[in-house]
Amino acid sequence: MLFVDLNLKFKKIALQFLRLLLVSSSVYRRDNKYNHCRIHTKSEGGRTKYYLIDQTCFDSIYDLIEYYKMNPLKSPAFEQILGFPVPQQNSHLGKPWFHEKLTRQQSEDMLKRVRMDGAFLIRHSDHRTQGRKNYAISFRAGGKVRHCRIQVEGGQFQIGSASFDSLTELVQYYESNPLYRRMKLKYAINDDVLKSIGEDPDESSIYYHAVYYTLNEEKPERIACRALYDYNAMRADEMSFIKDAIISDVEKHEGGWWRGNHGRKKRKWFPANYVEELEDSSSQSDEQQLGNLQQGSIDLSGILVETHSLPGNHMYLLSIFPRQAQGNDQIGRPALEVAAESLQEILDWQTAIEEVRYKLETQQQEDLKKEQLLDQQQRVKRIAREMSDLVVYCRPVPFLLEGVESGKYYQMSSFVETRIEKIVKNKYQAGMFVAYSGRQMSRVYPKGQRMDSSNYDPLPMWNAGCQMVSLNYQTGDKPMHLNDGKFKQNGRCGYVLMPDCMFNPGFNPMDVSTHTNSRPITLSIQVVAARHLVRPSRGICSPLVEVEVCGIDADWAKFKTVSAKDNGFNPVWNEGCEFEIFNPELALIRFVAQDEDVFGDPNFIGQATFPVTSLRAGFRSVPLRNQLNEELELSGLLIHVEIRSSYGEDEELYTTVRHLKHSITQLTQQMKDATVGGQDEDGRIMDQLSSQLQQERDALRKLTKKDGLRKRQPNQKVSDRRVGLTD
Repeated sequence: MLFVDLNLKFKKIALQFLRLLLVSSSVYRRDNKYNHCRIHTKSEGGRTKYYLIDQTCFDSIYDLIEYYKMNPLKSPAFEQILGFPVPQQNSHLGKPWFHEKLTRQQSEDMLKRVRMDGAFLIRHSDHRTQGRKNYAISFRAGGKVRHCRIQVEGGQFQIGSASFDSLTELVQYYESNPLYRRMKLKYAINDDVLKSIGEDPDESSIYYHAVYYTLNEEKPERIACRALYDYNAMRADEMSFIKDAIISDVEKHEGGWWRGNHGRKKRKWFPANYVEELEDSSSQSDEQQLGNLQQGSIDLSGILVETHSLPGNHMYLLSIFPRQAQGNDQIGRPALEVAAESLQEILDWQTAIEEVRYKLETQQQEDLKKEQLLDQQQRVKRIAREMSDLVVYCRPVPFLLEGVESGKYYQMSSFVETRIEKIVKNKYQAGMFVAYSGRQMSRVYPKGQRMDSSNYDPLPMWNAGCQMVSLNYQTGDKPMHLNDGKFKQNGRCGYVLMPDCMFNPGFNPMDVSTHTNSRPITLSIQVVAARHLVRPSRGICSPLVEVEVCGIDADWAKFKTVSAKDNGFNPVWNEGCEFEIFNPELALIRFVAQDEDVFGDPNFIGQATFPVTSLRAGFRSVPLRNQLNEELELSGLLIHVEIRSSYGEDEELYTTVRHLKHSITQLTQQMKDATVGGQDEDGRIMDQLSSQLQQERDALRKLTKKDGLRKRQPNQKVSDRRVGLTD
């Protein structure tokens, strides 16, 4: 005898009775007596049948239960029609994670004090379904407090598409399986837990919509300190540390005692006269591989590493002595000392340092051998080293924006992403950098702080003329998708010519008035349908499509369809939009299929990115690719493309309208910045900007009314060109 997995349509009623089954017996009550009746199974034609008596068989337990709710069970001792199922006991009552009288705000206040992903609690939800109470689980994930509703239907607790017999079973399942991305439930939060590990509330952890702002909010100043002397704690709320220890997140208090974090000690007190404040090194982070995490550097070539135990506090010390401090019998002051509570941890660090030192010394020996080999070849082949050095493609030189005109074609400068972003996003320096790129080579590489191998946006660099923009190819994200779309041109050979507009004197990607040779277009995209859209995890998806134009700042626009409910096989949208693209030679168009989950977060399904100049009009099939730009079998979109010139019959009129729209956008952004930044205390700036904005809008309205120029804004749906399809 066995139970089979039920379809979703059976779960509302049939699972209520399945909870009453003991192995293969159904249980019900009559005249204060419990009676049991075995449910049998047999196979007919390869299908399982369920029955109580041989003459009456059913395809499912659901059909069996429904039949005996209308027809009586008969035996020599009784006749009985099945009624209501026995209610399930509330096994979640008394659990440390369940709070019966807790509001959403109170749950957020509790979770803000526990800065650990996986902290959670379950409470009653304010939302009711047909008068029944629902539940909600509040948890921390990615440093944010999030909420997810747990619906109660037919005695089942449903979260997303998963159903559970009880809240206890739900918690046990998500303690072993991810609930949100890679987060599993770990720490049940209640008042007792907060008393032992609770910290100051983290006000930045609440996940809310971006339209809510907290103005003029003052946050306590947090600094870091270095210990000047060793200190042993006298009380439980104090911390112990050794000389040169770094104490972070320090809060200054009166009375000569401060609070901070050191190692596993959180929010502990220590004497202020035992430490010195560290200067903020954020301004130097661009020059360091690890940013603010890097406190210095040590040359590992020729170092001496020693380990020994510290008497009295059961800790172990690792000392690194520099090369210049070593002598025959004397060892100078160590360059670095690190302590740990575990001997194994110290030995692991020693092994890692020795391996790096060995690799460094081996590399130095290999470089020396290569140098000797080159000298030998120079003597044998009688080729001067100076002559060989002339045969190079590029010569690295420091970048000087003032010396652009004197640069040579074979000179190349390298930029970390943070430095080049300050140049290409500056309206005045961007034009000068375009002129520099016309004479010399430039290379951009990711900053060292990207320890997760994430990528930066390469478009501003390309638009400013950077010839080589390096990305982390092992990470499949939007910048890599844009890179794939950019180099689909020219037969995917890896080389793309700069557009002609970038060679115009005075061209500036941040100023549309300098794009004199560009031919603006109006691009109409109709997202008709799709096929075979499958979410990465199991389950039915409700897909939507996002269409995005990426290029110069004036061309960025996005459109999103509605979601097709529970249809990833052949969804139909038949929705459209129009984009006005001022410089199509620098623009890319990106299609992204997504599935929105119960948390409101989009889940990636597939994408495709193309240069706008490569698009062709008509009905087009768009094959989708995964995050690593590998083709997804059978997955694709059906779209209709229409391309027409934005100039129409009057180029001068269109240019004027375009400049007016750009001016309106800039004024709107200035008003927003003045409001959010609190720079307009007396309202004068806002009045002035409002007056200018109204004048620009009046001028635009007169032009469009006079000449009948009707241009749709990006993201506006097209209602008069629907494609005649039916579901």
